[in-house]
Amino acid sequence: MDDITLRRMRESDLEGCLRLTQAVHWPHRLIDWQLHFKIGDGWVALNGDVIVGVTMWWKYDMRIATIGLVVVDGMLQGRGIGRRLMDVAMDSAGPCLQRLMATQAGMKLYEGCGFVAVGEIGQTQGEVTIETPVAAADDVAIRPASRDDLPVLVDLDAQAFGATRENLISAVLGDGNGVVAHRDGKPAGFALIRESGRGQTIGPVVATDEALAIALVSQLLAEASGFIRLDVDLTATQFMAWLETTGLKCIDTVIIMVKPHTPANAKPPYTYGLISQALG
Repeated sequence: MDDITLRRMRESDLEGCLRLTQAVHWPHRLIDWQLHFKIGDGWVALNGDVIVGVTMWWKYDMRIATIGLVVVDGMLQGRGIGRRLMDVAMDSAGPCLQRLMATQAGMKLYEGCGFVAVGEIGQTQGEVTIETPVAAADDVAIRPASRDDLPVLVDLDAQAFGATRENLISAVLGDGNGVVAHRDGKPAGFALIRESGRGQTIGPVVATDEALAIALVSQLLAEASGFIRLDVDLTATQFMAWLETTGLKCIDTVIIMVKPHTPANAKPPYTYGLISQALG
């Protein structure tokens, strides 16, 4: 292990990080790595000058951190590099609630780091087939989101996520567009869409209930074309069933893990769709 060194990630490392995710057939583009790096931090593992491992984390108002994009070169797996990267990420994130999304292959590593499984996310994707948006309830008004709506979006997201993510929501809105909903004049939900991966990614989707989440996403899908991805909490069974009818099929799942174990958000609004598996 003496030939493997770790250091903080630099912007100049992003091409090397992209090659790692391409090697394991993750759909990230350089623009995805740029977004993740813009609002986060990370470590890389080096074999000489070559990046052979990476992990990133994102901390939100000192209360919650997400850890993601944990990748090690396939030729060097089993040498403890992943655990070293996780250790520095957890230490760097500091004392707070830490979250990550785990594949089955990564479960043993994350359990060894003290993380506990608390839920499951479905990766839905496909070609859009919807033409007409689903009508919202009579007391709900949905309209395009603008930069002026940023404080409202940040507040809704904070209620659902458990911490304020203003820089992240601002960056996602700046890279794409979205819709916002009001019920009886009060903010009730929103959904954003941006260029990402193999086409476009929808997320976050924040709403007071599944019916509103469906109405919000249908507005975006009616104007979208091509390949769409949306990562969905599998407890939202009505939402998942509706997505199937649009052409967005669940092709994989990941496990939501946290450290320490704390209860999930018990009252609306809820996060029905993630920004990304890494960012939450």
